[in-house]
Amino acid sequence: MLKRNKIIDERQELQSLKNVKICWTVVIFLLAISILIQAIIFTSSPQHYMPELGILTVGCFLNIILDARQGNIYTKEMQNPKANLLLYITSALVASLVLGIGNYLKYGFPPIFILAIVIPMFVILLALMLLCDFIYRKAALGRLNKFNKTLEKDEDL
Repeated sequence: MLKRNKIIDERQELQSLKNVKICWTVVIFLLAISILIQAIIFTSSPQHYMPELGILTVGCFLNIILDARQGNIYTKEMQNPKANLLLYITSALVASLVLGIGNYLKYGFPPIFILAIVIPMFVILLALMLLCDFIYRKAALGRLNKFNKTLEKDEDL
């Protein structure tokens, strides 16, 4: 694979940006529908943010799946593993802190129990993010290799 990892394919970069635009347009549309449904139907539901969480999760997975199906692995963001790792660590830490502090305020646990929530949640979330990144990279690389084999066969003919 030599120095192929250093090459940033402009076609893949543009396709990745198109995928993001499609995904976030769908997310914004679905969130608008969700707000209307909540205003009409779920006025007293304690879990009124669950639809938004589901919609954002679907949007994120849609973006990952579109990029993996098209073999978009050599983009600028994917070439910087330190920035990706920093993003994963920061995201996991913020999410676990929000959960820990939220449970502390909601249930009135002693402050030391915040750590009992934050540490396991941080480890679990970081592991899930790294696993998702690994699966994405493997799937995109496999798809890209399949495209390259198809192109080589077409060139031989």
